[in-house]
Amino acid sequence: LECIGQLDALAIGEVLALAARSLAAISDIYILDLSHMGFVAGLLDGLEEDARAELLTEISRKNVPAIRAVCARRGLPADLAQRAGLLAQLYGPPAQVLPQLAPLVQNRQMDDALAELRQLCGLMAALGLAENLRLDFSIVNDMNYYNGVIFRGYLPGLASGVLAGGQYDHLLRRMGKTGGAIGFAVYLDQLDRLDTDEPDWDVDTLLLYGPEDDLSAVAQR
Repeated sequence: LECIGQLDALAIGEVLALAARSLAAISDIYILDLSHMGFVAGLLDGLEEDARAELLTEISRKNVPAIRAVCARRGLPADLAQRAGLLAQLYGPPAQVLPQLAPLVQNRQMDDALAELRQLCGLMAALGLAENLRLDFSIVNDMNYYNGVIFRGYLPGLASGVLAGGQYDHLLRRMGKTGGAIGFAVYLDQLDRLDTDEPDWDVDTLLLYGPEDDLSAVAQR
């Protein structure tokens, strides 16, 4: 699914809702994890690209000691190491995580991202889709591509996500286009690994007949 054009919170919320409903169509038990690259980018604002990439890797691994080690080795502020470590560990329902994000805000970019997250989580709640929604800032990606919300969907019994998506306005800019873009994909190859209650066969009855049987009677069986 792709939505390209003038995006607002309602359009982004609709895409998130479609992602949640896609997962629900597969299984009643699912989790949709939501992150925001604007919040992460704001936290790492001003860093050199290689330092930023190294920290993004460790945030995605939720590796707090490694985050501290990277900051120490590169001479980065201890406050940054603390904030990045806290962000990497945050996980849970929006009502639980959103209040913990406010103390981490240090610039306008992070403040705007937090405001958008609050709005989107409110929309999901209004649609009755917040129960399976989780905030997880270890979900990070290429900052040169993604700029807003990013999300992944998970089903029980599968280690890898079956759905992934996000907002990628930067790609349109690189193509000389205006507007925004957001989308997601469901990985059908992952669904083949799901355990189901369906039998290995696709028939319920085996009807045996021979040349001596009345075909009209056989057809009525």
